Amino acid sequence: MKTVKHWLVAASAIVACTAHAENIKIAYNGDISGSPSAESGQIGVMGIAAAVEDINKRGGVLGRKLEFLVRDDLGQPPKSIQNMTDLIDREKVAVVFGPTNSGNALAWKHIANQKKMPVLVSSASSTAITEPAGNNPNYLFRISMVDRDQAAALIAYAAKSPQAKKNRVFCRDYGLRASGSEGYGADRGTARHQAGGDRKV
Repeated sequence: MKTVKHWLVAASAIVACTAHAENIKIAYNGDISGSPSAESGQIGVMGIAAAVEDINKRGGVLGRKLEFLVRDDLGQPPKSIQNMTDLIDREKVAVVFGPTNSGNALAWKHIANQKKMPVLVSSASSTAITEPAGNNPNYLFRISMVDRDQAAALIAYAAKSPQAKKNRVFCRDYGLRASGSEGYGADRGTARHQAGGDRKV
């Protein structure tokens, strides 16, 4: 909650210093109804809405109220791209939160970077989301653990467990889904070494 508030205030203050006295628009673009991950999106929306309400009760940001827009991308990359373009070009938002799914973030990452739109990723965990695109600045930031770190933690745990003889990876079939399994594959050698070579990880 505190992290969300700090981001809202910081991003909104930049806009407040350069724009007129209308409300500062912020947005969430993510899945809140279309897939099993929608629950994460719903929780994210509730958290942001609570932070916005609290900030507005305290007078807003530099005297300006925050206006929270919610866009459901249904877990579909094309819809997520459409939402992102509309939020930036038509709604003129100051900052975007989301998405829920990594594939959607990677589908419009280039748009956010080209438009210099700050995005706070709260749940999508692909390692590539926050990696720089060449020499250009990356405007996507995160508060969630990346796939590579999740895979490393799971591998380390499995390698130390005497019950873990073999391990398998199951991946959901959506978007650009390879990040988690790639992280698993990249860390297998380390885990096998830690396990002394007696278990297949």
